[in-house]
Amino acid sequence: VTTPGRRYEEVDRENIAYSGDWIFNNRNRTWSEGSAVKTNIPGSRVTFKFTGTSVSWIGCQKSSAGGKAKIFIDDVEKKQVNNKQPEPIEGYQHTIYRVDGLTDGPHTLTIEALPSGGSWLVVDAFDVHPK
Repeated sequence: VTTPGRRYEEVDRENIAYSGDWIFNNRNRTWSEGSAVKTNIPGSRVTFKFTGTSVSWIGCQKSSAGGKAKIFIDDVEKKQVNNKQPEPIEGYQHTIYRVDGLTDGPHTLTIEALPSGGSWLVVDAFDVHPK
């Protein structure tokens, strides 16, 4: 099943910037296009630059990938998410966060990792949706 819009994979360095400690090329699960990035270091950030009115962060929700994160749109904190799910739930390629109704133009989505207890925060992809 496909949805309208465009998917940006985590390796798209033209639109996605990472700061802090991230592990790239994780291929041990059913990630979008085969790989994802992850971190368990608080304060690590990923910033996705896009043009449009709607964006989604695609990631993972499970016990070991249950890292918390702060979500920012255009440098304004919008939400904190907790990706922890009880075993045996393992949700890959899940929409972790989606925002609609942005003004049509350039924006940034920033995710700041707040993992604890060895949990991981996963970035698989970003989807930009049409109006």
